[in-house]
Amino acid sequence: MAFNSTYVFGFAAGICVVCSLAVGSVAIALEERQDINKERDRQSNILAALGLEAEGEAIDAAWAEHIEELFVDGNGHRVEDVSLDQDEDGDLDKDDVLASWKVANQQGGLPEVSTVYRRKDTGTFAIPMFGKGLWGPISGFLALDSNGEKVEGTTFFAPKETPGLGAEIVKEKFKKLWVNKRVADADGQTQHIVVEKICAKGSDTCVDGVSGATITSRGVSEMAKKSLDFYDPYLQSVRGSER
Repeated sequence: MAFNSTYVFGFAAGICVVCSLAVGSVAIALEERQDINKERDRQSNILAALGLEAEGEAIDAAWAEHIEELFVDGNGHRVEDVSLDQDEDGDLDKDDVLASWKVANQQGGLPEVSTVYRRKDTGTFAIPMFGKGLWGPISGFLALDSNGEKVEGTTFFAPKETPGLGAEIVKEKFKKLWVNKRVADADGQTQHIVVEKICAKGSDTCVDGVSGATITSRGVSEMAKKSLDFYDPYLQSVRGSER
């Protein structure tokens, strides 16, 4: 029987096309599911910082019921139009906030626009933080009381930091250290929370850093400062309404 190379190559090519289409279809389907899961993970962390717990599809309902998303500029003003649209897609969303903070971290200075996640029933709100750790980007959410004066909760992300060292910032032990720390002094002026190797006993503006993770701890301290600097005008307006 003569060897028919055309048939063999044709058959192999056909198999490759079918497999490619199948893999592509699965990838597209998984990408949509992955995007949904990523968004739910982000929302669940904001909810957790604000004292709300939800899992799976319950996150969608909890978010819709409890969270109001506001966009603010560097002057502390609420922005509702698309004048600060960063990715030119015709609206303001989390992608614009990410883009704005990315530029700010690369070029220095503060972003043009960011987000406030306000809990409807209590008035407490969370603000995002973006910074740099030892091996890559770190980020988080800082939840404040309705007066914008003290910390209610936090969540942190450190995907590239060293397990057992810098990655410890995502653990409950570190997050709990932030609760009740003050971001406003007696005169209502914004003050920074610093992360130090060892804090003075009773300090309400210092958090003990992670042992052996000096650079990551410093990165957390710097990103919290930068976020509070950006939100200072907004925080002043909140405090002004409460005085």
